[in-house]
Amino acid sequence: GGTLAITGTYLLVTFAPNVSQDITAEKVERYVVSWQFLMYLLLEVIVFCVLLYVYKRKGVNHIVVLLLLVALLASVAVISVKAVAGMIAMTLKGDMQLTYAIFYAMAVAMIASCIFQVKFLNQAMQLYNATEVVPINYVFFTTSAILAGNVILCHSL
Repeated sequence: GGTLAITGTYLLVTFAPNVSQDITAEKVERYVVSWQFLMYLLLEVIVFCVLLYVYKRKGVNHIVVLLLLVALLASVAVISVKAVAGMIAMTLKGDMQLTYAIFYAMAVAMIASCIFQVKFLNQAMQLYNATEVVPINYVFFTTSAILAGNVILCHSL
């Protein structure tokens, strides 16, 4: 798991563009409606619903189920935080982005995903030892963040 996280981080840092790109509401809207992102989001929603069903209805409280729920929410959080932060930065530079509906949609997605991440992570911490939860969560979170970032990054090239 650690090797996967280090390798993914290395690849992301090495091959990411060195030029800082401004994140505007128009770009975020274009990325969100791209087929790559929509397919990724559809797959993520399906997997999340299956895991939630297994967790809630079947009563499977396995650590992997809980932390996969956290990781799936983390990928949404990573994308939405990047979008919201970028649009706020553009607004501070003088290009008003807060009038676009996508800003508020991403802000809601950011807040909701963070709240539910904490909920599922808290449940995992109550059921399992921190020495098990923390490393597994680190690997799942890092992997999902890199994957989500690559989906957006590949579209922006």
